Amino acid sequence: PGATPAPPPSVPSLGAPPAFGSCRAYFENGWETVSTYKFEDLKPGHEILGPAIIVQSISTIVLEIGCKAFVTTDGDLDITVQP
Repeated sequence: PGATPAPPPSVPSLGAPPAFGSCRAYFENGWETVSTYKFEDLKPGHEILGPAIIVQSISTIVLEIGCKAFVTTDGDLDITVQP
C-alpha cells in the first residue's frame, strides 16, 4: 500500500455567487422560485444554499431545501445534504 494522499488545501468562503436568473421548481413543500447558477461561473470558495439549481452543458444539479453546495479548491462541488 502507498501513502495516503494529503487532503486538498481548504479554501476560504467567498459566499454566494451572483445568480444568472431564477425559475420555479417543485420541491416537497410545493412550488418555489429558486435562483439558478451557471456551473462555469463558480469559483473555489463559492457557497450556494438550497433550494437552487446549478446548470451546465451536460447536467443539471438540483439543490434541495436545506442543502449546501461548496466549490472546492479543485472546482468540484461538495454538497452537504441536510436530513
